Amino acid sequence: MSVEHEHQCERTIVTTVHEIDGLKRQLAEALAAIEGAREVCMPHPFRIPLADFALRGEVLAALEMS
Repeated sequence: MSVEHEHQCERTIVTTVHEIDGLKRQLAEALAAIEGAREVCMPHPFRIPLADFALRGEVLAALEMS
C-alpha cells in the first residue's frame, strides 16, 4: 500500500469518526425532544402539577401562621 493511499485511508477514517460524532449528537437531541414531547403528552403519574405546588405552598404558609 502506498503512503498516499495510507494517508487517504486515515483521512477517510477521521472524517467518518467526525460524522459519527455528529450523528450521535443529533440522535441525542432527537431523543431529548421525543422525551420532552412524551412528558407533555403523557405526564408521569407521580409528577405533581405546578398548580398543586402552589396550593401546597399556600397550605404550608397557612399552617405556619397558625
